[in-house]
Amino acid sequence: MKQRILYILPLMVLFSCSKGSVKNKITQQPVKVYQVEATAAYREKSFPAISKPKQVTTLSFRVGGPLSLFSAKPGQYYRKGEVMARIDNRDFLMEQEKAEAVLAQSEAEYKRYNELIRTDNVSQSAYDAVESKYRADRVNLTAAQNSVSDTKLEAPFDGYIQDVFVEAHQDVKATQGVVTFIDLATLEIHASVSSDIALQPESIAAMEMSFDELPGQRLPVQLIDIAKNSGNTNLSYQLTGRIENMKDKQQLIGGLTGTLFIKQNGEKVLPRVPITSVYNEHARGSYVWVVKDNRVKRLSVKTGKLVNHNHIVIEEGLTGDELVVAAGGHKLFEEQIIKALL
Repeated sequence: MKQRILYILPLMVLFSCSKGSVKNKITQQPVKVYQVEATAAYREKSFPAISKPKQVTTLSFRVGGPLSLFSAKPGQYYRKGEVMARIDNRDFLMEQEKAEAVLAQSEAEYKRYNELIRTDNVSQSAYDAVESKYRADRVNLTAAQNSVSDTKLEAPFDGYIQDVFVEAHQDVKATQGVVTFIDLATLEIHASVSSDIALQPESIAAMEMSFDELPGQRLPVQLIDIAKNSGNTNLSYQLTGRIENMKDKQQLIGGLTGTLFIKQNGEKVLPRVPITSVYNEHARGSYVWVVKDNRVKRLSVKTGKLVNHNHIVIEEGLTGDELVVAAGGHKLFEEQIIKALL
């Protein structure tokens, strides 16, 4: 009797394992799925464009005289505050010393008259004249100090020399152009665009610039503004954007030509699925099976028109990027584990 029980026990274990295996295969049922397309839609237009420095300025001295320091060359880089050129400052230093001496004398006189006015030993008009001279001498000293400071031409921002208009040791005049200085930390992108873009700049979803010298690359562009009036020679509108020049990558320069790609928000495109993905029951209405984490879940939808005879538009329920069961949904149940087959 004991020996017969031992024979039966392995058979029960084997039957139990086989039954569990069958159940596992049912819950892991392979199901063909369909990737719903995203609902966003864009219209892309392209326009010829060119890069320009963010800032271009002609630098000059506020005083005149012979250059004692000048070695700037086109393409040379200067950081903000670095001295680019200097005028011989000896005459200006002498003027500053004279102004300091005159002010020292008038300041002493002004202090003496302050004591006299308090004791009524001097007239008010005489005191006013001394005070006026003292204030004027202070202004003259400040002007002389500024002139000494103005003998240095400093970089107003980080940038590059573009053009040079003078030579070393040349006698330059006040306000005479010395160099053209450009800022390439940020590049401006200029393009002539169509009226529909100018009328609705808010429709611009993204902009990218592809330079002729950098084929295959599209760099993001930020919109600055769009002109509100067309040019004199055509019906286009001037668009200005900007690109940040990355220091750790290839440096962009002004004057590069290329194509500006503008993506505009278009009409909303409703998602579509295969007809076999949509099921209809009297109690539930139309629905699809949405797959997430290898499990299916029923989702109610509102259907629209047929497309290409085998797809149907979903007006409500799906937002895009979902994964839905493409066929065989009648055999599924809520939260069933499946094996997705694309």
